[in-house]
Amino acid sequence: DEGEQNTRTKRIKSDMTIFDYWESNTLDSVTNPSLKEFLVSVGIQPKKLKADLVEQVNEYFRSKQK
Repeated sequence: DEGEQNTRTKRIKSDMTIFDYWESNTLDSVTNPSLKEFLVSVGIQPKKLKADLVEQVNEYFRSKQK
């Protein structure tokens, strides 16, 4: 099942990247499709506008810090 492992690895890598952007306060430079993919992967229905997507990611990581 090498294909499954690659998919899982890519998803984890993607999550790390989004977190890195969040940590460095540069989510605005992430593409909408990447933000949407991340939100879907953590079970959040993505909104349409970039500002809303960034806010959804911010809320997700803030809730994880508590």
